[in-house]
Amino acid sequence: MKYILQLRTHSNLLALSTIAIGVPLVGVLASKLVFWPAILAILILLFSKNLPDIVHYSLKSHVGLILLALSIWGGLSCIWSINPTHSLFGVLRFLAISSAVTVLVSGSLVLSHGNKSKLGAWIRRAGWSSLTLAFGVIGSVWGFTSLTTGWGEEVILYERLNYFNRTAAVLLALSWPISTSIGNLSRPIEQWTYLLLIGVLCYLLPSSALFTAFLFGIITFFIGHASVQLAKALLLIAFAGYILLIPFFGIIGTELTAFLPTVISDPSSEIHRIKVWTFSLEKIFESPLIGHGFDVSQQIPGGGDGVILHTMDTGKTIIGPLMPLHPHSAPIQVWLELGIPGLCLLATFLYLTVSWISNRKTFTRQSAATAATLASCFTMATLSFDLWQGWWLFTLCSAAVLNVLIKFDDEPRL
Repeated sequence: MKYILQLRTHSNLLALSTIAIGVPLVGVLASKLVFWPAILAILILLFSKNLPDIVHYSLKSHVGLILLALSIWGGLSCIWSINPTHSLFGVLRFLAISSAVTVLVSGSLVLSHGNKSKLGAWIRRAGWSSLTLAFGVIGSVWGFTSLTTGWGEEVILYERLNYFNRTAAVLLALSWPISTSIGNLSRPIEQWTYLLLIGVLCYLLPSSALFTAFLFGIITFFIGHASVQLAKALLLIAFAGYILLIPFFGIIGTELTAFLPTVISDPSSEIHRIKVWTFSLEKIFESPLIGHGFDVSQQIPGGGDGVILHTMDTGKTIIGPLMPLHPHSAPIQVWLELGIPGLCLLATFLYLTVSWISNRKTFTRQSAATAATLASCFTMATLSFDLWQGWWLFTLCSAAVLNVLIKFDDEPRL
């Protein structure tokens, strides 16, 4: 009984420690399994003496309400979905994940300032440990590939490094609150060294989306330190501008497809995204109001048809499907599957997350980190990854938890 009481007293701290420490490390070793620390944290929170407060914050959470509305609309989309059974299972899965996300973020809101300070030191250690491990693993793959296949086999190296794009995405999403914890506990040079190494990691990997996300994040981070309100305005303009430009991607894509080969030696990946977006738009306009059903992008008719992406100097033609596993853009995917109501719910969710960022000068450093997190995650969501993938949703959840943990707010809200 004594140990059970001790567990209840410290369970909130223990649960969030699994997120702060576990997610960065698991993200390096097995990025698709980053949901396991979150599941463990949920189980531990069931013993928390703060469970009533956690439930209270979860029930009155505006963000949680939007996620619930998105789940309900996704459930309704099963009626007209091109694959109702697949959509239903996808909705139930998303509902479970969004509920877990709301509970975990609410749990971080009720954590005491003293426990947040304790976690800050562990966040710093986990950040450096995971980054060092990432460079070690990727460096070993790079070296092994070079020794066994020769330095000229760039295609093989490219394919192997592609497996670590998810790893870098996890570390990048978490890097901004981690860097703030580092800055709170040490000199600024350590914080900026950490961020510089995150940028190097993103640059070394094949995905251009990662380094683009880092650049937008670091720009927002700098602006946030100068003016939080300006950083928030930049985010809202970026969100709104992207959504408003979606109907014109067909025209823009044609120009970009012609331009990219002049600046990139092998633009097949970038051109493939443009082709996927153009195809998605054609399917969106077939059912713009209600969409085709939750999580059915991969099953859209015609998506398996091949399209020429690029012809190399050697004469080799690179071909890819019009719709791979997903549209590589969260807003486009939501509009394609859930129609205009789904897109409106997504826009509302983005607005609420930006409005959560505090304008108080005492939170400037933390607010800048949160703004940078949103900038990087939004960029990755619009250029890569399936929005409904469990590992990606729990990565976003972990980033939200860490941003709450670095903020010592007397009036927490979500």
